[in-house]
Amino acid sequence: MERRPPGGDGDAYAAALAQHGVYVLSGRLFGAPGHFRISLTATMDTVERALPAMLGVAARAGVPTPPA
Repeated sequence: MERRPPGGDGDAYAAALAQHGVYVLSGRLFGAPGHFRISLTATMDTVERALPAMLGVAARAGVPTPPA
């Protein structure tokens, strides 16, 4: 299933997450503008710490988020 970043802008999503200490790469760097890439080598603890920032950025972009 294809997923796009909130707002459809990988560059803006990566920049917004970086403000929260969460780093993803814009898909533009891989020939896929409008997407983003995460590390699959991150520890589960790192992923769990990043999720609140990812959900917050999505919510500010108007994307419905699951209940906590």
